[in-house]
Amino acid sequence: MSSRSPLVSIIMTSYNASEFIAAAIESIIGQTYPTWELLIADDCSTDNTKQIISAFVDRDNRIVVSHNAENLHYLKTRNRLFKQAKGEFVTLLDADDLMVPTRIEKQLGFMLENPELAVCGCFASYIDQKGNPIKVEKPQPPTEYDDIKMAFPISNPFTGSSLFFKKSVLFEFGGYREFFSGLCSEDYDLGSRIAEKYPCANYPEALYIYRQFPTSTTRIRDLDNPKKYFSHELAQLFIKQRSNGGQDFLEIENNTGIDEYINELTKKYKEDPSLMHIEMVTSHLYAGLIKNAVHEAWLAIMANPFKLYNYRTLKYALGKWLFKTN
Repeated sequence: MSSRSPLVSIIMTSYNASEFIAAAIESIIGQTYPTWELLIADDCSTDNTKQIISAFVDRDNRIVVSHNAENLHYLKTRNRLFKQAKGEFVTLLDADDLMVPTRIEKQLGFMLENPELAVCGCFASYIDQKGNPIKVEKPQPPTEYDDIKMAFPISNPFTGSSLFFKKSVLFEFGGYREFFSGLCSEDYDLGSRIAEKYPCANYPEALYIYRQFPTSTTRIRDLDNPKKYFSHELAQLFIKQRSNGGQDFLEIENNTGIDEYINELTKKYKEDPSLMHIEMVTSHLYAGLIKNAVHEAWLAIMANPFKLYNYRTLKYALGKWLFKTN
């Protein structure tokens, strides 16, 4: 690693995270790289999250609190904290996740050795609610810039909160676009916009530890909120539009175009409600949540009992579940 020791700002938001936030903060305090600040904002929790945070503030003066006066949700809160960051580099940790002890040292060192990079992600490992390792059926993301650019139109080649930014680049792009507040896929959108202009990479080691929950999934499926349901597809649409014409619907403020696109995507799910559950099976299998996958496969049959594929999906999910339990 370079002899430079720049300040790294770590951003954390919390909401009712009392069960896990102490472990998350401890994983930051335990970093092998010491020159960091933790900017942490509680988003009006109703449990004792703020009291837990206060105990750490008394213990380590590198921790700075900036709690929300009203509930803003995590994306707007992150953008607010980005503006307060004093570090030359900025990264993230969710309040229920963990960093391996060498995460900051290795990602920062890689950025310093490759100063052309605007962003550096990393691989991730996964644990359950109790901290036990989970095997996730998901390929590791690409590491080289050319491969990352090629991947973006198909899927997000970055692992969410593992992103490690140059603060100057983060400010140039204005952080997350608040259209995605409450929708998901904000990391996909931000990473794609930066990668279109600047070199990016993924550090080829699992330095970020995601905690998976039985009720969690990357894509929350709810047709009552179709923009949330299709946030991944919206990020892909914006990538395609910028590639073809230079600007996307958000940049030209074309809300009508977004609504028309969402309505078109929604049609097939209204015709066959089981599609939503089949997609959830895939998401749960990727996340290692096999029991949830079985449940969603059963719901697919209930939604459309005349579709043979739904029975095959249930059989496949049950096979995975039986293999796991034996």
